Parts: sequence; C-alpha cells; structure tokens
Amino acid sequence: MSALFRATKTSQRARMLAASGAALALAACGYLPGSDRDTVLHGTSWNLVQIENQATVTRLQTALQERHTITFNRDGSLALGLDCNRGRGTWKARETGQQAGTIVISEVSSTRAFCPEPSFGDDLSAGLPEARDFSIAPQNGMLRITSSDTLYVFERVLDR
Repeated sequence: MSALFRATKTSQRARMLAASGAALALAACGYLPGSDRDTVLHGTSWNLVQIENQATVTRLQTALQERHTITFNRDGSLALGLDCNRGRGTWKARETGQQAGTIVISEVSSTRAFCPEPSFGDDLSAGLPEARDFSIAPQNGMLRITSSDTLYVFERVLDR
C-alpha cells in the first residue's frame, strides 16, 4: 500500500469522525436549524400573567406576575424568577413566521425554597422544558409559549 493511499484513507476517516462528532454535538444541544440568528426573544424579559390548560385559566395578580419571570439572554442562557426561587436553563428558538416560531428550553435547575401559596414557580420550571412553540400576539404584544398541554402567557418587561 502506498503512503499516499494510507494518508488519503486516514484523512477521510478523520473527516468522517469530525462530521459525526459535530452532528452528535448538535443533536445533544437541541439544535434548531436557523437558531444561530437572533430572534425576537433575544435579550428580552417577561412577566408571567396567565396559565391556561384544559381545565382552568389562571390569571396572576400583579404582585405574583413580577415574581414569575423569564429572561432570554443573548448567549442562549435562560434566567427565571420562580416566585421565591431562581432558575437557570438554556434556550434556542427559530422563527417560522413573523414573531412566531419553535422553541426548545432545557431542564430548569433552581433553588428549592418553599414559597407561600399561591405560587406557580414549580409549574413554570416543570412545564417550560416541554415547550415547543412561541408567538407574540400583534394586538397586545403578549408572548405565548405553548407546551403539550399548557399555554403560558407573558407580558414584556420594558427596559427600566
């Protein structure tokens, strides 16, 4: 076997291994095609105002809204106010329409203090990793994040 043939075979194997590794890394990160571009969510913060599921619609009072928050950081990290707890995770989104698209939110790690009722922090940290879609309503600017059985409605926190 010539040295040139062996070098070519080794180079091909190396390229195949690198491509396979990159594909696995992207899959493990929940990569969405097109998610490397900024979306309307990048750098925004929101207060939870309403939770809807098949059985109920719960509108949060103003004081509770300010304690249940979500911030989509530009670096792909996610910061959550979970009532008296704080949470962290990651997120990726891809716009599929005007101010709407698909979203992937990682499992949320959080502090675990016992918050007085009513509290929706546990619901939020458990439900957001099941999110699949988002949209911002043109008529009122509310962010709607949809999971398999719950709709979370958020109001944007304006820069202070």
